Amino acid sequence: MRSARIERRYRAMGGGAASILSNNCAAGRMLHDLGLRLDTPTVDLWMTFSDFLSFAEGLPGSLEGELREVVDSEERNPVGDLLFAGRSIRLHFLHVATFEDARADWVRRRGRVDPARTFLVATDNSDATKDELARFIQLPFPKRMFVRDAWKAEVLGSAGILVHGDFRDGFNVHDFPDWFGETHYQRSLDFASWIAGGGKSEAT
Repeated sequence: MRSARIERRYRAMGGGAASILSNNCAAGRMLHDLGLRLDTPTVDLWMTFSDFLSFAEGLPGSLEGELREVVDSEERNPVGDLLFAGRSIRLHFLHVATFEDARADWVRRRGRVDPARTFLVATDNSDATKDELARFIQLPFPKRMFVRDAWKAEVLGSAGILVHGDFRDGFNVHDFPDWFGETHYQRSLDFASWIAGGGKSEAT
């Protein structure tokens, strides 16, 4: 459910267009709550944290990579491999009927990404290694990460990364709403200030 409160607050702070790249549904959900167009191809899909790192490290070239269907996938939803600069990452699409629909959405939205207003949002799914966290820290974008392990929160927090670790299963944008119509993530994260402030403001 979209949060009108978050959108009003974002507008009041002078927030404008933004591109959020994520390894799950967070990008689409946050942009929806902010009342913004989906200026990102990472909508209605998921990828591993490792693949997300490769994707982010390869920007902007990774956005223009060739997207090929994985025809022998055993998943019910479409799956594709994104090929760029000798790398291959796997994208698992959700809420879309066919791979051709997924590819059309990806191609249409990738051209909207604004490098000057790009933010990274990631969930490590408990599989991030120390080396991968070090690579995440080095990415030249405002970053936020959701973790379940205290040592990861300590490592990232000491590097100035906005970290959240108090969510069931790391991060759940599809939690059930409360009596006021908002989910735990909508109530607990001040991501509107983070985006409006260009990634420099603290979250509460």
